[in-house]
Amino acid sequence: MIKFESVTKKYGSTIALDDVTFEVGEGEFAFLTGHSGAGKTTLIRLLLCEITPTSGKVLIEGRDLKSLKKSDIPYYRRKIGVIFQDFKLLQDRTVYENVKIATEIDGRTTPEEEKKVQNALKDVGMTNKANLFPRQLSGGEVQRTVIARVLVQKPKVILADEPTGNLDPQTAMQIVDLLQDAAKNGVTVLMATHNADIVDALKHRVIRLKEGKIQSDVKKGKYEKND
Repeated sequence: MIKFESVTKKYGSTIALDDVTFEVGEGEFAFLTGHSGAGKTTLIRLLLCEITPTSGKVLIEGRDLKSLKKSDIPYYRRKIGVIFQDFKLLQDRTVYENVKIATEIDGRTTPEEEKKVQNALKDVGMTNKANLFPRQLSGGEVQRTVIARVLVQKPKVILADEPTGNLDPQTAMQIVDLLQDAAKNGVTVLMATHNADIVDALKHRVIRLKEGKIQSDVKKGKYEKND
């Protein structure tokens, strides 16, 4: 599903990614770890077509993202669910409206799409909070809303960038459980994190970056303290 082939990304004379090669399959859950500046954010930005590689190829479903026309990028991004640490919810809209906007962008307002919104809220346990605004929610509830907004799009890939960074351990694990459920349903999940407890507890694949290079790629890895 996700494939990097000898990808290098430079910002001027600074090398953010250096000859990175890896592949994440359909329905696979993989952690992306590494200290600040290791290249995690650059890697995610490449997958979102916010930047292009200096050399090498980034592919989704076998398609080289560099070949996408500028006009195609918004349609491509609808296949990608993105979860950030800073949430990015609209503060003047309710939980329901924040999730529904993912369907409105596509111009879909049918009863079927309304049902998808309701189902997504149910899946993340937010049905009883549907009419509240983000400021009325806890951090975990806000992140559940973000995940519902992602799930309603039926993405093929979910990119999660430090999604548990501001959450307590129990809530953080609940959020990751939702991402694991998505992977069980065939969604490819790549989660960038510094949370050693979650990485060590779940024993998923760990792709470790260091100074822009893949330091290790372990099928059932552990978080290393020097990350």
